[in-house]
Amino acid sequence: MKKLLFLVVMAACYSTLSAQGAMNMSLLARWDDDSLPIASPNNLRLQYSGCWAMALNGREYAILGGARHVLVFDITEPVAPALIGKFAGNQTTVWREFKSYQGRFYAVSDATTEGMMILDMRQAPDTIIQSYFSNALFNSSHTITLDTTSGRIYLNGSNAMNQGLLILDVKTNPDTPALLSAVNLAAIGAGGYVHDSYVQRDTVYASCGFLGLFAVDCTDPLNCKPLGQIETGGYNHNAWASADGRYLYYTEEIPDGRPIQIVSIADLSEGLIGRGSFLDNLLDPDAS
Repeated sequence: MKKLLFLVVMAACYSTLSAQGAMNMSLLARWDDDSLPIASPNNLRLQYSGCWAMALNGREYAILGGARHVLVFDITEPVAPALIGKFAGNQTTVWREFKSYQGRFYAVSDATTEGMMILDMRQAPDTIIQSYFSNALFNSSHTITLDTTSGRIYLNGSNAMNQGLLILDVKTNPDTPALLSAVNLAAIGAGGYVHDSYVQRDTVYASCGFLGLFAVDCTDPLNCKPLGQIETGGYNHNAWASADGRYLYYTEEIPDGRPIQIVSIADLSEGLIGRGSFLDNLLDPDAS
């Protein structure tokens, strides 16, 4: 999204990025509300977490996780972001994550009993409809992956499936998720706890922390099959594919300073094959 810069700024509202710019970026706007609740785990003060964006009907919208609320913005004019929706969860939490599909935002959190919230944006900015807010299928999920081709949601780090993935269908009814499968990755030798995932053509690339990165064929969600793995040496945090779908880039949360790694996924009959690494010049201007 062309407004990605604003999303980065919102997710790091307390960063030291100056109005004059830093790391080849320019600050377009800053939004904050000191009156909103703050989560305080381990004596930390955390007010915001994940964010996402969508383009719809000629406008652009961003969604931001607050400690107690889901906050929706109109960012069509990036220098003047407008808060157009504020939806309360039922608990204070340090982490909320989002994806979009069919004009909806899908929100999950680490809160122990919140489940999923769906916001229908098709009448925005005038009206935003909370079409679903329930924990009937699960209580919490650390991150959410949504395959817009199949209309499937993959819940990562769900407390209903600590050793794998919960797979939901929202293609049939975008406002009413249906459970397709609970996949025990440990049982099929394809990891365990999933911190985050990326999905391409029904293949799940599961970032399983210190267990590494795993490729799993979930064409049949009731019979998922392992395709390959890489023991990455750190805490595998997340992954994303290149535009042509031939390579996967993954990052590690622990230890600090590890480079972005590149994996070939063009021919999974060979498994996952490492193809090198690099440091992002935005993060390390001296990197080659």
